[in-house]
Amino acid sequence: MIVTPQHKVQATARLVSRVVAEQYRVAAVDIASQRRTRVVCEARWVAIVIAGRLTGVGGYRLGSAFNLDPTTILYARRKIAAMVGDNLAVAGLLPTLQARCERTLACAALERPAHDQRGRNERVLTELCRRLNTDWAGTITQLEHLLFEEARDAA
Repeated sequence: MIVTPQHKVQATARLVSRVVAEQYRVAAVDIASQRRTRVVCEARWVAIVIAGRLTGVGGYRLGSAFNLDPTTILYARRKIAAMVGDNLAVAGLLPTLQARCERTLACAALERPAHDQRGRNERVLTELCRRLNTDWAGTITQLEHLLFEEARDAA
């Protein structure tokens, strides 16, 4: 299968939906649904804003990823901007959730090669993903060491 930029946007939207749904204690499928309860709408708006920041795409492609109209994407962005100005809890939650989504995306990227290669690399990558959720800087240092070691072994 050829991976297009739209596939990457959809995968990011699904991942962000899962992380945000977990935080708001709603089902991830509700974020892309037509439900209009306050909690689901707020979770949907936050997911849209974070996915937009992580992918850098516009309303049409983001709307396609969430199965929503582009005007809903614009509304969500305006609504979250207003909420950040009025509500300190949302203002603090947004960067925290974005960082968690970035870490989860990094783990997903690290895990992909582990399915192709068995043995030591799989164990190392699994351990790095586990540590990535707790110690970001230490994990990056270990990953750089691993990549240097792999390059040296290949040469």
